[in-house]
Amino acid sequence: MEDDGSCFCAPVRSNCREHTAVLLYSSGTTGLPKGVMLTTFNLIAAMEVMNATTDALTRQMREPPSQTELGLLPFYHASGFTATLLNSMTMGSTLVILSRFQPEVFLETIQNYKINRIS
Repeated sequence: MEDDGSCFCAPVRSNCREHTAVLLYSSGTTGLPKGVMLTTFNLIAAMEVMNATTDALTRQMREPPSQTELGLLPFYHASGFTATLLNSMTMGSTLVILSRFQPEVFLETIQNYKINRIS
């Protein structure tokens, strides 16, 4: 029997202000790193702020937003997850990711992919 995908189509009731969407980790600046629960509402609010900021900068610079971005911040941290990963998806940018920072690979990546934004 072929899977028709119906198991993924059942409606799910969720309170986007209360239910955890992602679990990210703090940097531990005041102690050990700890898990931080972000809701869907938190993520939507963060994207709205970033979109408003990007729209304002785009109008000020009179050019379209970045199209090819190099993501350096770790995605397990809120900055990397929202400012890099979610923002690039929202803006429709191409996101290039390095598995680890190596100066020569970093510079080659900027050149080869014509990176015009690093976050």
